[in-house]
Amino acid sequence: MAGVVVVSFDGIVDELCAYCVNFDFKGWAEQGVDYLAQRLNGKGNILEVRGVAGISVDNLMHEGVLEGMKKYPNMKLVGSVNGDWTQSVAQTAVAGILLTLPQVDGVATEGEMSFGIAQAFKAAGRLAPPIIIGSTYPELQW
Repeated sequence: MAGVVVVSFDGIVDELCAYCVNFDFKGWAEQGVDYLAQRLNGKGNILEVRGVAGISVDNLMHEGVLEGMKKYPNMKLVGSVNGDWTQSVAQTAVAGILLTLPQVDGVATEGEMSFGIAQAFKAAGRLAPPIIIGSTYPELQW
């Protein structure tokens, strides 16, 4: 052992020597669905915009969205795209799927890309519905 300290803060590490600073990503995403349900009176069409495919955090947050949706039978997940936690990628992905979707009443996201999502709605001539936002400057300014 070389005495190197390993700290993981945004992923899953199973080495016993590593310090894991963890966050309840699944619970956070489920709370986002609860918020949307509150705003939408428990009914409506939800679009999910995920992060980077295959990353543990994205998988946990997707599980949280699915768990949250189970509690609201009048809410329907109408689509899911990957926004890669990037404004421009999310904007392109949402723009591509919006053409195929009925009314979207809310957007469950993993944060950090909400401004791009809102721009996609604007470009499609649709009002942006309630969106779970992150804490980047463009999102907070919007």
